[in-house]
Amino acid sequence: MTVGYGRFQDLKSELEVDLEEMKRIAASFQREMELGLEGRPGSLRMLSSHLGSPTGDERGDYLALDFGGTNVRVLLVELRGQGVYREKQRLSFPLKDKKADYDLTCGEADGEQLFDFIAEKIGLIAMEKTLYRLGYTFSFPCCLMDTGKTVLLRWTKEFSTRDVVGRDVGELLQNALRRNGINNVQLEAILNDTVGTLLAAAYQDKSCDIASILGTGHNTSYLEKNKRWCDRPVIINIEAGNFDKLKGSRYDRILDENSENPGRQLLEKMVSGRYLGELVRIVLNSFNKEGLIFGGNWGEAFVAKDIFTAKHICRILGDGSRGLNVIDEVLQKDFSLIDTGLEERRLLREICGLLVERSAKLAAATYHGVICHQRFSCGTERTIAFDGSLFEKIPAYADVLESCLQELAGHNGIPARMRLVKDGSGIGAAVAAALAKN
Repeated sequence: MTVGYGRFQDLKSELEVDLEEMKRIAASFQREMELGLEGRPGSLRMLSSHLGSPTGDERGDYLALDFGGTNVRVLLVELRGQGVYREKQRLSFPLKDKKADYDLTCGEADGEQLFDFIAEKIGLIAMEKTLYRLGYTFSFPCCLMDTGKTVLLRWTKEFSTRDVVGRDVGELLQNALRRNGINNVQLEAILNDTVGTLLAAAYQDKSCDIASILGTGHNTSYLEKNKRWCDRPVIINIEAGNFDKLKGSRYDRILDENSENPGRQLLEKMVSGRYLGELVRIVLNSFNKEGLIFGGNWGEAFVAKDIFTAKHICRILGDGSRGLNVIDEVLQKDFSLIDTGLEERRLLREICGLLVERSAKLAAATYHGVICHQRFSCGTERTIAFDGSLFEKIPAYADVLESCLQELAGHNGIPARMRLVKDGSGIGAAVAAALAKN
């Protein structure tokens, strides 16, 4: 059969993001940021966290609750000052467990049951006769009123628990703690995961004032210092995934039209791990229909939406064997595709690489937009903190980001340094509690 390398060149042209396009995206992202800060219509919400940057000298023991998905963590963190911290205790637990016969994420469960369950877990760490101050990372779409009051706008990530949307999730947690007799835990701050990542990194590195999640989802936060926008330095949650001034391809349009939220989160749909695998699947379906790949040997499982994931991309791009044996194993085991040719496997790897490269370039352009908004002098060093599986695990992703940031900085600028902050949302919640207390 004919392997579609000529068609791949057309795909490459359609998805290409060159330096001029990255500069255009950066300028557009900067304009959207400033529209959001002015309260004018735009694609970026620019939500205040009501938190500034830490000094690195915050001290004390703080509880941290990290609630961003179906697996929740409670941490007891000691901040020692001088950017040093120690995780003294950690408790991780699922909100649904088939073996234990419970699911607190479904519509049959309500908010009281959900938060009572979480409160019980906090009680396993919070010893009696000790006052604990709690930072609470809650990574769902919210309206943040102040450091301790946050209203859930809508559930995402397959949650449908009743009687939570439209309510203050801080109050729901505090009430659950009281119902369970845990009166020695005081909620100090609520934040999302990208703000937590920035706080965790800035506690150790004062040059860090931008943070980004590059994993299943995508978002960015930064420290706003301009008195035109705020009376004191404050961390802004950009809600960057909703940026929509992008030139999408036909494949992006197909993905968007068949998503759960058409017309929204367009940047996230082109960047994040939640959607990259689906984009690969859509491209492969198009190639297959033209008889250019896997012709006559198309497993039915591969036609199903969302069956191709970022984990598959990671394995495929990490295959350095001469015969691309890992890719062959993935295709046989997960998609029932047998007897694929070496050239077909190479083409699959090229398609994955192209979409991953585009993801990194789009993300880099938005970071440059943030840097331009901050109006640093060209000689100022800065650090961007990252958390998430794309940045950490996808082969060459971080390298492409770094190269793009250097290119965008130009000859007279200092490119931003990059820093991986694993589990930053938990440590950041503890730092947030310290800041709010003070």
